[in-house]
Amino acid sequence: MTKANALRGWRNPEEKPVENVPLLVAFRQKKSGIEFVSQQISGYEQLFNDDDYEVLAWQYSPIWEEEGK
Repeated sequence: MTKANALRGWRNPEEKPVENVPLLVAFRQKKSGIEFVSQQISGYEQLFNDDDYEVLAWQYSPIWEEEGK
């Protein structure tokens, strides 16, 4: 985890998120090494204990606020 990533809101995978809130999660597929970002809404225990993927970092998903509401 670099300082720049932390300042952008990415959190260390050792830190556990609050349950039942949307997350953006950065993964690495262990077999191919491909990295990607995905939104997760639930199932965090399974997410952090998956044998096929490594969680690199996560952050709470931003909530889009419409102007004038």
